[in-house]
Amino acid sequence: MQRLQRISSRKLSASEPLPDLTGIGSKFGAYFRRGQTAMIAADPNNGKSPLALWHCVNWVRHHNLRVLYFSADTDEYTTWKRAAMAVTGQPKSHVERMPKSQVSTALAGLGGRLSFSFETDPTYQHLMEEVVAFFELWGDYPDVIVIDNLMDVIGDNEDEYGGMRDHTKAFKRLARATDSLVLILHHCNEEDQAKRKGGIKPPSRGRITGKVSQKAELVVTIAYDGFAKLMLMAPVKVRDGTPDDTGETYHTIRSDPERMQFFDMDYQRLGGAA
Repeated sequence: MQRLQRISSRKLSASEPLPDLTGIGSKFGAYFRRGQTAMIAADPNNGKSPLALWHCVNWVRHHNLRVLYFSADTDEYTTWKRAAMAVTGQPKSHVERMPKSQVSTALAGLGGRLSFSFETDPTYQHLMEEVVAFFELWGDYPDVIVIDNLMDVIGDNEDEYGGMRDHTKAFKRLARATDSLVLILHHCNEEDQAKRKGGIKPPSRGRITGKVSQKAELVVTIAYDGFAKLMLMAPVKVRDGTPDDTGETYHTIRSDPERMQFFDMDYQRLGGAA
């Protein structure tokens, strides 16, 4: 039992928002916060992993945060290449031709503050062992723990959707125990393109696969318009902001996936130091 006035200042400060790199926080109150779980959900190939990795690279580079990234969905080489693109701003074709030593030098600025696990079928026990190892190395828990993605985490529940719901509950406990932001990447049920009305837009909250959005404090669905090179970000669940579970209300930024860069609508580069 705990009285509100006895909640520690450390616990209260831990819930302060992380740097708002895209502007969706200031626009809709959709801030990523330590000690909470957040979810980014989208149809396949709409940029969930690149957007999450870009956030992590820039939180580390410009804001000195520490990140533990569970990359079950994306292999080592692709992640290495995307991180190099995010750091250098060079196109993928250029990074692929760069000497490995030059790429390593570019990535050296991240130090050890951005750590990865590439286990393809992690269990919750595996995740916890990695979090404990991180604590033993740094003397503190990560500021951010990324789960990429939810469907790749193996559980004991024979029902796939039941297993995913079990994991979202466990991740909520993990966030509170570590004061880390636990950022979960997840899929949406694909929509029949022939029945889609109104062009490209982020999925509604109801399209999230397995209906597993209940436990996260923040849920953002995204869609990528490849013709206009725009990333559309909808705050379909926000604890202390302005949600719209239909996905009809969204924040728009410019996207350059060939360079792993994002810009505001005035072409100002996002992600830099505040």
